[in-house]
Amino acid sequence: MGIPPHKIFFFDPYLTEYSDLLALGINRISSLEDTVEIHPERVLIATPHHASVPLIKIFLDRNALVLAEKPMGRNLIESSDIISHKNIENLRIGFNYRHMPGIEKLVSLIKNNHFGAINKMRFQLGHGGAPEDLYSWKLQPGSAGGGALLDPGIHLLDLLLYLTYSNPNDFRIIGSGFWSGFWNTGVEEQFIGLTQLNNCLIEIDSSIVQWRTTFKIEIIGNDGYCILSGRGRSDGPQHIVIGKRWAWLSGKSQFDEEERYILSSSDDSIHLETKKWFQNDSSVASAQESFNAMVLENLFRTKAAEVQ
Repeated sequence: MGIPPHKIFFFDPYLTEYSDLLALGINRISSLEDTVEIHPERVLIATPHHASVPLIKIFLDRNALVLAEKPMGRNLIESSDIISHKNIENLRIGFNYRHMPGIEKLVSLIKNNHFGAINKMRFQLGHGGAPEDLYSWKLQPGSAGGGALLDPGIHLLDLLLYLTYSNPNDFRIIGSGFWSGFWNTGVEEQFIGLTQLNNCLIEIDSSIVQWRTTFKIEIIGNDGYCILSGRGRSDGPQHIVIGKRWAWLSGKSQFDEEERYILSSSDDSIHLETKKWFQNDSSVASAQESFNAMVLENLFRTKAAEVQ
């Protein structure tokens, strides 16, 4: 049976208190089978990684428009399975970092050639974690698929491809390494990778045992540089420093010549991404873009296996 376009439903088998959702007119569905039966026009999927792929396929089979939380599968095999679906154009993947104001500023700086030829980029993302992480599905290889490189590191790989307008095979993987010595569950806890795009060296640094939540992107070019940091969460406001080569020649210090902006004191990127998805905005990551991020993830993983 069909449903009126204004009807909104949710299904969460673990949510026990949802009166606030009901007060907003959002209706509860008691089973996955009932969710399928109403033939929804749009579906948001936010589940552990191992549960995501079957749900994506179920709703693509019914020609629904789907926004699924990253990554697109636990590995490249699952991603390849999804990308071959006949209704793949209906799928978008949630890479909300794209919609942070700092990333929008970086896109603008690159388009306006602030950096000149870019020679170095550094991407860093670290989670502070908590004692109960040991019991989380994110630390179980079967449910998570991977650790620091896959999640949260897939955000960095998506941003790298997004900011450089590149494909995964444009990169030459120089080095790649994992460390997994704290939780010891079989999921990588630290990842560092080094790659090259044309004449630009790029470092990827992702961790789930950083203890201090961290997000930072540095871009250095022949003409200028910038440092973006923070997400508007526990790591503080998102802010950016923008500078030019040898600005100190003006008579002031390099520090005094830099531009500094606080871009956001809170993280609204998921809200913005969801709104853009409803508006069919092309900036929401397509399935092909998400597949490309998984290909790059696999290239780093393969390189790490070679050096072990």
